[in-house]
Amino acid sequence: MHVDGIADDGSNYGVKGENTNNPPPILVGKAGPIGVLGEAPNGTGVSGTGGTGVFGTSADPRGAGVWGESTGGGNGVYGHSNGGNAGWFDGNLHVSGNASVSGTDPSQPGILGKPANVYVPQTLAIGVKGDGGAGFPSPIPGNPVLLRRAIGVFGTSADPNGAGVWGENTVSGTGVYGRSNGGNAGSFDGNLQVNGKSTCTGDHKCGGTMYVTLDVVLGPQAQDCAEDFDVSGSEVDAGTVVVINDGGSLQRCDEEYDRKVAGVISGALRIQ
Repeated sequence: MHVDGIADDGSNYGVKGENTNNPPPILVGKAGPIGVLGEAPNGTGVSGTGGTGVFGTSADPRGAGVWGESTGGGNGVYGHSNGGNAGWFDGNLHVSGNASVSGTDPSQPGILGKPANVYVPQTLAIGVKGDGGAGFPSPIPGNPVLLRRAIGVFGTSADPNGAGVWGENTVSGTGVYGRSNGGNAGSFDGNLQVNGKSTCTGDHKCGGTMYVTLDVVLGPQAQDCAEDFDVSGSEVDAGTVVVINDGGSLQRCDEEYDRKVAGVISGALRIQ
């Protein structure tokens, strides 16, 4: 059967299909009544052109305005645009399977996420968020190969000048921020290069060799230690001149012009 639908103005339908029978859905997740059904084993079931090629609406909270399904491994719904958006969703988008995005414009990002431009106190405006869920421990203790790590956002790059994950702040904020409740805020399995200043407000622990090409500047409350000595004899206070005795220990200097002077005990105001 061949049906042509022609409308002479933009307010009418070329072809409108309506089912007035409204029984409960017989399949979970699918609406029973169907206004227009198009089927084709190889071609196109329903094709529409105009301001809106195909328009579908549904008042059933379990239904769908437009439903596309492929039983042969193809695309359920396919959208194509010459210069515009192939698909536009004005609302939330839910994907119950895997989502694959392949960018075609080298000057544009493959995925661009922007939060709503609405001020909500005490919230984070997140463009892209990844939730890896909870990880699963290895069934064999001590075998990290079988460990499933939950990763919220994972980035990889094959460009030697690129980056797996790139964070940039166009003003004076933080490019990449990491936070952990009890663990490491950041872990780097490889070399770490910092092209700028590195500020540490806590303790810095180095398990290897630290190389310094310029100077090490100590703060006003800092103390340096070149070699550790034992102290013998009477207790020495900060600022006391000490000498090295025959046993290699430090003791208070009791002689004038003693050539065995080792230095001054640090901590006497400006004497360090």
